Amino acid sequence: MWLNAAIEKQWAAIFNYAGNDLVVVLNPGKRKRFTPHDGPITKDAVSITLETIIGGNARFNRVPDALPTFELRAE
Repeated sequence: MWLNAAIEKQWAAIFNYAGNDLVVVLNPGKRKRFTPHDGPITKDAVSITLETIIGGNARFNRVPDALPTFELRAE
């Protein structure tokens, strides 16, 4: 999902968004947590991040409290 950090400020704060393009993998389950992708945003690089997660070697950050809701926008 693509987020506009200028509108979704609470989400941007959770992911420590600094203004550059960012890929984040979010686990919204019982223990909400996420891991950011480090490196270039290419198919091969993101695939390596996903393989790291599947292999159980990724380091996740906990999401504080409940997940924020999305802002309503007119299309």
